[in-house]
Parts: sequence; C-alpha cells; structure tokens
Amino acid sequence: MKKIFCGPLATVLLGFLQFKRDLGYGYRRAEFTLREFDKFLIKYEAKNRHWRLDRAAISWLSSKPGRKPVSVSNEAAILRQLFRYLRRSSAFGTVVEPVWPHLPTASQFIPSFLSKRDILNLLALCADLDRPQFRAVLYRGNCDASAFEPSKEPTDSDHNCWTKMSSAAEPAAQAVVVPQDEGVFGKE
Repeated sequence: MKKIFCGPLATVLLGFLQFKRDLGYGYRRAEFTLREFDKFLIKYEAKNRHWRLDRAAISWLSSKPGRKPVSVSNEAAILRQLFRYLRRSSAFGTVVEPVWPHLPTASQFIPSFLSKRDILNLLALCADLDRPQFRAVLYRGNCDASAFEPSKEPTDSDHNCWTKMSSAAEPAAQAVVVPQDEGVFGKE
C-alpha cells in the first residue's frame, strides 16, 4: 500500500486524517490539501534546519501566488483544524498557532450573460447537428434554459422574443416551444 504522507509530520497528518474520518467526515478534498502541505514540508525542512510549524503553515499558504483568496481561505481552514488537533493531542506537546490571515470566505464570481445575438448564433449552430438525432433538440433545450437570467422570472416579452428566435433558428423544433397563449398548466 502506498504511503499517503512522507514528510516530517507524516504520522501526525495521518492521525489527524483518521481522526476526522472516525468522526464521520469524508475529508477527501482535505486529504489532497494535506498531501500538498506534506510535500511542501519536505522541501521546507530541507531549506530550513530549524523550522517551525507555525511559520511553515503561513509560508505554504503564501507559496502559490495569483491564487484567489477564497481558495487560500479554504486551505487555511483545514490547517486551522490541524492545529486544533495538535493542541488537543497530548503526544505533541505545546503547539504555537500562527496568526492566521483574514481572508474572504465567499467567492466573487460574476457570471456573464449571453446577448440575444449570441443565443441566435447558438441556436443556428444547434440546428445543424444531426448525429445523434436528439442532439439538436437537446442542445437547443439547454440554450432555452440558459437564455433567461436566473435571478428573475421570464416575462411575456422574454417568452415572445424566445419564441421568435426559436422559430427563426430552427423551424423543425417548434413543437418543443410552449405556445404563447398557453402556460405550463394549459390556458392561463
């Protein structure tokens, strides 16, 4: 069996991982993060003879430039849990916890929206798909679903516009489009 951790804290990291899993946490992503930290510790120990874990943790968090703060924050959360485990562990002794950086925990992702022209182009491209037979209708349906902003309900003008765009781009698939005077549950 392959060893998960090979660095100076291999037994501690393995014990921490097993502790979390015994509590019922899967800790799959955290295992990957701990493996990266372990690889970093091997190199860090080789460069710094008198290394300290608290400094190594902060060095590791800052070792990858250009990362989003939310990603660093997620990794810092795992290290915080590791330090809590070390403090509670009687075998490790006194643990100096680093001064953790204050990082945002929410992503700042802003989705882009397609213009009507982009949607028409996508529909035109979908109309030419012929293998397998369901592909054109399936992709067109995906375009239908992404045409409206998720934050608002589609209005009548959105629906009228989409019906016109659908019929202009792909007349054979008009049966998929709900008629303008009928809603999901029949006449409204």
